[in-house]
Amino acid sequence: MRTIFEKILFSALAVVCLSACERSSEHEDIVSDATSVLQIYTRSGDANDATVSYPVQVYVFKDGQCVAMQTIEDEDGALSLPLPEGDYSVYAIGGVSEDDYVLPSQETATVASVVALREGKIHGDLMAATTNVTLEEAGTNHVTLTMERLTVLLESVTMSQIPLDATAVEVTISPLWENLTLGVAFMGESGKETVALTKLDDEGTWKFEGTKYLLPPSSDEISIMVSITRSESTSKYAYTSTESFSPGYRMNIVGTYAESAATLTGTITGAQWEGEQTMTFQFKESNRVTDEEEEDNGDDEEEEEDVTIFTETALPTVGSTYKTCFVLSVNKDVTPAEVVLLSPHEEKVGGTTSDEKWTGLDAALESCAVTGIQGWRLMTATEIKSLRTYRTQLSMGDSKHYLYLYEGSTIKSCTIGANQTTNVALSANDILRPVATVKINIE
Repeated sequence: MRTIFEKILFSALAVVCLSACERSSEHEDIVSDATSVLQIYTRSGDANDATVSYPVQVYVFKDGQCVAMQTIEDEDGALSLPLPEGDYSVYAIGGVSEDDYVLPSQETATVASVVALREGKIHGDLMAATTNVTLEEAGTNHVTLTMERLTVLLESVTMSQIPLDATAVEVTISPLWENLTLGVAFMGESGKETVALTKLDDEGTWKFEGTKYLLPPSSDEISIMVSITRSESTSKYAYTSTESFSPGYRMNIVGTYAESAATLTGTITGAQWEGEQTMTFQFKESNRVTDEEEEDNGDDEEEEEDVTIFTETALPTVGSTYKTCFVLSVNKDVTPAEVVLLSPHEEKVGGTTSDEKWTGLDAALESCAVTGIQGWRLMTATEIKSLRTYRTQLSMGDSKHYLYLYEGSTIKSCTIGANQTTNVALSANDILRPVATVKINIE
């Protein structure tokens, strides 16, 4: 969906004390068999003034189990981890602390574990890296991680020639991702950020002072809404763009209000830490949104149909198997809990144009269904992106084209790569692998 993350290079050497690593009996067994040492150092600063966001949370996995979780507090931090020879996966998230984020513990961590912002907190300059390493016996192994900046930095928002009787001006950007996982898959596609502007002078200039880090847009289409309040009534102007709004960029929004034409014209300019990005847009009276229209847009969700309900003693975990299906997500915040399952079956069912009727889709959904579970459907854009971590396990590599439903109405096709999903043209080779949402009551 988005352009590839702009990379900030740095090196990291992992060093963890033995006593700090002994979180469970399983890990004690691993450490007791240690024949090698995995080392990571952190370093910031180079010719391009690259930096690392601290603290850096480091998770080390072997065969799906988290065998170490440690924190690198600053650039002088060092960790050293004794481990037996074998294959390991290292995941690092920079710029997250336990004060600001809900972090998975070593005992509960999986690559699909969510790193969620705590209520009332704001995002910082988030970075992430992951790599695989093979440890050989009786050796010291070094791992170098390439950090990817995950956020967009909103530096300023300025609106000029605003009517002098205006009492408030706000700008809202949506939809944005809300959270991310250890495996660097974004989650929660309905986020938004609203910034309130402050009046600077009697010429009608309003500005957002300061900076704010945002997770990137969750959709190919970005909505920017400007609200101007006058005499206790608010006029809202919405603009939708399909231009890139990428992590690693500093963004500035500059707008001008032309009262006689009831239009807003503006430009978003962005300077990447190493580059520039420009987005140009114009607000006209036809872009004006009423409160009723805004309310209707928030109630677009389809009513649930054909939901299967089970009763269990415990919920399945993400990445496990339930009723022969792969567990894609688990929502414990509702009762009964909602679990999204990925069918173990897939079938080639392709079209050739974006307005293809897909007359064979229902038959293919039925063919891929699992007995006893209703409501099979196409994956959403969020769901198909969350499969990146498991692409090898599920044999869903980037050589295959999978169908998904974009914004509830448009069928698209994409490949599932290690770092991103990439849209491709619809063809007769597209594959359907459906999902179904079930509800689970806990006894």
